[in-house]
Amino acid sequence: MTKHLVQRAFEAIGEFEIRGYSGRAMYGAECLGVEFDGRLGHVLSELVRYAAGLERDDAQELADALRDMRTDSMGRGTIAYFPDVHFTPFRCDFDECDGPAEHERGSMTYCATHAAEHDALVAAAGPDYAAMTDAELEQLGDHGRTEAIQAAANAELLRRDAK
Repeated sequence: MTKHLVQRAFEAIGEFEIRGYSGRAMYGAECLGVEFDGRLGHVLSELVRYAAGLERDDAQELADALRDMRTDSMGRGTIAYFPDVHFTPFRCDFDECDGPAEHERGSMTYCATHAAEHDALVAAAGPDYAAMTDAELEQLGDHGRTEAIQAAANAELLRRDAK
């Protein structure tokens, strides 16, 4: 399932805890929830900054979702939740790992451990992509192989331009 624009916006901002939440009168249904320290103005200002870089239709979609936002007090903090926005959980895309995904690499998300491994493999692939073993290629996954090919091509172009 594709993540809703509101969830992608909060992920891009990166300052708030994002999770599934079941609010008042939702009867156990879960939606997107965003925890913050109670300063709603700060949340809204970050969303306005994010929206400034969006296409008109996307900005309108974000504004429509914000219109339906609700909040609940949680003692020391507040949660903003969006009853009509499905929460898409973060899970690592690396093999069978079911850890929480905290790092995005293109269209893939990885836990901290596998993000570091992915980056190291892609960096190592660079211009030596053709010399990688089948096991190393398998570890890269489809997206990593694409990045490695692009890195190798860019390195080759830079070598040609330097001549």
